[in-house]
Amino acid sequence: MSKMSGMTAGELIDHLSKLDPKTPVALAYPSGDYWRTTVAVGVSEGSETRLRWSEYHGKHKVLDEDEEGGDDNGNGVLAAVLS
Repeated sequence: MSKMSGMTAGELIDHLSKLDPKTPVALAYPSGDYWRTTVAVGVSEGSETRLRWSEYHGKHKVLDEDEEGGDDNGNGVLAAVLS
């Protein structure tokens, strides 16, 4: 499984273009606590990054600069990554 699911860059641009330019951007994720709280962190940068499917993690892994792209099938994904 190397295909990314979720929003495309065009969809993100369309959504962001409707907001006030001073609106903060954050990523929400489950905290893993007992109450299943969703928490958020601010986005500090964005980049175009190569990802590879990780069976161990059950999701895509951001590749280090010295790692080769591609999963077990030789497929890699170039994605816009916010961090």
